[in-house]
Amino acid sequence: MAFETIAQSAVNTSANRVTRTQGEETAMATAKRHSLTTLGDRESPSDRRHRYRRDANCAVLLLYRNAGTHIFRQRQVWLSNICEDGALLVTEGIVDPVEETFLVLPGMRAKARASVLRQGVFTLAVNFATALPTALVDRIARLEPRPAAPVSSNNFAPATEDARKPD
Repeated sequence: MAFETIAQSAVNTSANRVTRTQGEETAMATAKRHSLTTLGDRESPSDRRHRYRRDANCAVLLLYRNAGTHIFRQRQVWLSNICEDGALLVTEGIVDPVEETFLVLPGMRAKARASVLRQGVFTLAVNFATALPTALVDRIARLEPRPAAPVSSNNFAPATEDARKPD
């Protein structure tokens, strides 16, 4: 009689194990979703990007505050791409974590407040607090960088004696 109870409990335990493993497999299968297989059936449409990024090629002024400080610093950075919601900046020399940023964009008189999404060694991905107008983003994307002005030797020539003496 004792042998039958032990055998019955062993069968029940193995059945519970199988059920639990099947449940875990089901849970893992639902949690394992790859972006390539679920492009059309995402749960929240807010995950998708609604505005496409445009390539930009211009310099902007970045006002930033590092974490733990109250002093804003400014640096001229290169705008790599931009959309109404955010931008990617190419920065050099900003190694400390950036906490708060403002961007002064060409063609815009005011500063655009932005929060930092990602900070790399040479890049800074920012998200604007308020969406920029599409016309402004298109205008910034169409800007061409100006070539550096050639330096001539006449720019550094010393002034003549006649120019130094007042009349």
